[in-house]
Amino acid sequence: MAQGHQRLRRTIKYTIIIKFYRYQQQEKCKFLGVVVNREGEECAACADVMNTYFNHGSLPIGLVRNGIKNPSVWINYKALPTYKKSDGTPMFAHSISDYTSSKSI
Repeated sequence: MAQGHQRLRRTIKYTIIIKFYRYQQQEKCKFLGVVVNREGEECAACADVMNTYFNHGSLPIGLVRNGIKNPSVWINYKALPTYKKSDGTPMFAHSISDYTSSKSI
């Protein structure tokens, strides 16, 4: 039960952030930036893919660098930015090339 609940919570978080991107497009809200609460540049890359996909590639990304080590992860979104098309090009566009410059939170 707990595992399913954790998966559902993470899926809901991504569903909610997609709604916020749409609200921004409709000028119902204004994103000032995205804070990634999982450690690692791979997580910032995932946020960058989402920002770029929804035409908000200029949003700053803050990244937790000294948080929980090796948290339980049920859905590993870290791989998303590494997906390739059959011709070897990235499946998803990125706006940032160096995530080490993401602001530490």
